[in-house]
Amino acid sequence: MDQVTHAYPGATHTRREHSLGVYYYTSRYLRRLLQEPYFVFHFSVADIKATLLAGLLHDIAHYPMAHSIEESEELGTVISHEELGANLLLGNPQELCSKADQDELRGLIKDEWEISPDQVADIAYKPRHSSSYNDRRHNLLHSIIDGPLDADKMHYLQADSLHSGNPVGTDFDSEQLLDSLSFNKEFDGLAISDKGLAAVESFLYARYRMHIDVYWHHTVRGARKMISRAIDRYIREDMSDADRRRGTIKSLVTLSTDNDFLERLVALFKPESDAGKLIQHLVSVQEADSGRIIRPIRKLFKRIRTYDREGRGDRFSKTIFQLLYPGGGAARDVLLCEQNVAIEISDLVKTRVEPWEIIIDIPLSKECMVDDVCVRYMKIYPAIHAHKSLQHCSAVAREIGNDFTLRNSQKVRVYCSPRVRKLIYGYEDRLNEYINKAISKQKGVTKT
Repeated sequence: MDQVTHAYPGATHTRREHSLGVYYYTSRYLRRLLQEPYFVFHFSVADIKATLLAGLLHDIAHYPMAHSIEESEELGTVISHEELGANLLLGNPQELCSKADQDELRGLIKDEWEISPDQVADIAYKPRHSSSYNDRRHNLLHSIIDGPLDADKMHYLQADSLHSGNPVGTDFDSEQLLDSLSFNKEFDGLAISDKGLAAVESFLYARYRMHIDVYWHHTVRGARKMISRAIDRYIREDMSDADRRRGTIKSLVTLSTDNDFLERLVALFKPESDAGKLIQHLVSVQEADSGRIIRPIRKLFKRIRTYDREGRGDRFSKTIFQLLYPGGGAARDVLLCEQNVAIEISDLVKTRVEPWEIIIDIPLSKECMVDDVCVRYMKIYPAIHAHKSLQHCSAVAREIGNDFTLRNSQKVRVYCSPRVRKLIYGYEDRLNEYINKAISKQKGVTKT
């Protein structure tokens, strides 16, 4: 949960803990499915072993600060952790670890588990797209690791809730949900039987609330954007050298851990640069006789405005949202938007505001997606085992999906440095007017 600790200090659990938790829940899923004659008949011991290892190793290549990296405007496409993990297990060349370590991992899977590492990689990372018998079998196993009701979500919701101290992620009946696991109509994915309808509604609500209260908490979003924007400003500092700088950051991503990624960024960025000034709000650098001492600090940027499609606020709020949200036309170059906002606020407060002191947070459109769940009715329609979507048979699920997609996930926030936050005291009633003026200048401007 990168940067969640800024809002929830107890959320310091590691990916190792999560991987073990997913392994545990994968075993629980398989034990439940092995009670079904269809599963016993169609899946082998090797399939069971490969699925267990897929649960354990599903995040083996997860890179640090992944959410911040994904939201960088300038970095471009970074190889996904799924592709990195697949390369690692398949024996393909990659920079994540040494060839000797890679061969050792593959050897352990072959010798100790007596299965193919390639099968583990396929189940963990690679859904298939045909309706053949083998592909449907494969996709059913894959859905245990990555699907609407997967073991990954089952664990991280409860673990993140426990460590953050926010109880909403545990407020569903996991035992009832596990006991109600079934198969969809095509037998290529998990479903829930009708007796688990209340449990899956609660599960969906827990996921929804954890996103609103924890993962999309405005402090968490601000800290993540500070990292991604520092990377953006490092790359844009010298556009003639942009490709090399992108390559440098991408190398850091694949070779760093969560603990040392920020430290490596500090070493990379010049202290007097915009990127350096930004990152120093998260990390303190002090010179000592023993060398440089780097410590995490909390000088977070402050949220000064939130805009949504309902336009709550003054007459400028809805216009600003419509211009900034994806497709609105003004945010093709977010960094230039931030520069224009800095100029206008400078004019408002009669003091220079630097472009790096303004951050506009526009969430990725994929953050708004809610996966549907298949519900299998066995008692009402015993002869045909009717299958329906959860959205179709649950008003609760429909409302959660609508609220998730149309309201709470679609917010644009404006952040500023602590210094600028002090400068705008007393000017709040005019702030939207000046932000609107700045963003309106940007409409239709293509990213350079």
